[in-house]
Amino acid sequence: MGKKYPQDVHDFIVANYKGVPSRELADMTNERFGTSFTAKSILSYKKNHHLSSGSPSGVRKNTWSPTNPPGLYEFIRDECQGLSRQQTAAAVNERFGSGTMTTDQAAAYRKNHKLPCGRDTRFKKGEPCRNALEKGQHFPGCEKTWFKKENRPHNEVEVGSRSVTTEGRHIRKVKKEGGLRERWKFESHIVYEKHFGKIPEGMIVGFKDGDFNNLDPDNLFLMTNEENLEMNRHGKRSAVPEFTETQLTIAKVRIAARKRRKKKGESNT
Repeated sequence: MGKKYPQDVHDFIVANYKGVPSRELADMTNERFGTSFTAKSILSYKKNHHLSSGSPSGVRKNTWSPTNPPGLYEFIRDECQGLSRQQTAAAVNERFGSGTMTTDQAAAYRKNHKLPCGRDTRFKKGEPCRNALEKGQHFPGCEKTWFKKENRPHNEVEVGSRSVTTEGRHIRKVKKEGGLRERWKFESHIVYEKHFGKIPEGMIVGFKDGDFNNLDPDNLFLMTNEENLEMNRHGKRSAVPEFTETQLTIAKVRIAARKRRKKKGESNT
């Protein structure tokens, strides 16, 4: 059961809690009535009686603390305009003592107290980059790591080498030069073109049983990106080749019906 205080104690707290931190209110009450309030017990008392001091942190803004000595706000506001956070911290430490403020604290103090530094660090239109190099220039020493003409990367693999992508697709290196998609080709594409001819533009190779490792020509089939998306959208993937073929036909019907409805709607408008 909670301790019950006399009415005059309650009235005193109600009359003085506004804007007063819990520690200060506890000292005032103890001095007046000889009670034994602590900051924590005063905080509980105010909470139980729905009394909010308006000072959530328990400390009045800009009151003294080891990191907020008297005059700090005015000093940063008036004397540190145009200074960076590093320069502001250095100026504060010189004025109020070493260790008063770090660089991060200087930035946080400006933000919390809405004190802009007055510096505009944005690039202006037409302003040159300070460390920009002219064409043909380079930083001294970097030429040691340049590739020389005809040099090849130390980890380059030979044409014909095979690898596997992160999604499990088999690929083979077919060219030495060019971009990634030019130098490497899906093994399924190579097998398909070997047995059935060139893959038409806009078509992709699928696996009837869904197994990327099964490169049997009879397990490969062609479909458009739209058909592939339609099958993925409806979860129509299977390890049974016959079921996959059926779902491909259904996907083609869905796409055709959707295009027909769209065309009919456009004609009605």
